[in-house]
Amino acid sequence: MVRVSNSKTTITNPPTSGEVSFDTTSYALTSSTLEDSNLYLTALRIKDQYTKTPSSWELAQAFKENRNEILGVRSRLVKEMEAYRPWIRIHPFNINFMKVDPRTRCVNEIDKFLNFTREETGNVDRITDADIQRAKLVPIEQLYTFQGRGKNSLCPFHTEKTGSFHIYKDSNKFKCFGCGVNGDSIDFIIKLKGLSFVKAVEELR
Repeated sequence: MVRVSNSKTTITNPPTSGEVSFDTTSYALTSSTLEDSNLYLTALRIKDQYTKTPSSWELAQAFKENRNEILGVRSRLVKEMEAYRPWIRIHPFNINFMKVDPRTRCVNEIDKFLNFTREETGNVDRITDADIQRAKLVPIEQLYTFQGRGKNSLCPFHTEKTGSFHIYKDSNKFKCFGCGVNGDSIDFIIKLKGLSFVKAVEELR
């Protein structure tokens, strides 16, 4: 049990065993203190970008030098998953057990990573400068079903409750003030679908 006292109320009897006594006047929070705390927390959220959950694309760019090692991990996981094949041949329903296996999710995430970090080799000739310019003119708002109210929408690249994704219609560019991703319509498709630059242009033209 806790006994509380302030300037208007006092404890008439001393606290018994198991009770705690303290004076609320020494722990009181004034309205100015609360306002300062809110401003401080807001400043932290704005300043510290590491509190935001990074997108899959951002993670891929941070670890793209580990691509060869991750390819090895994928090969090992796929080999382990081959154990399901005999059971799937016995009854097709057994494929559902493979789908819920955590290793399947790991393989899917690795495939996304590999798409994000894939380098183009000899495919640039498939597109021209005119194709790139046409792709950049495709309105970003037509490429995704955005949710949110007002000028800002919920960002498709990280989880948030308040919209921080803004589209600049005059220049057909976007910026998320939450996770920091930005770019044009080509960049948007690359980040959204994990496509290479060439395939993103081909999809938009």
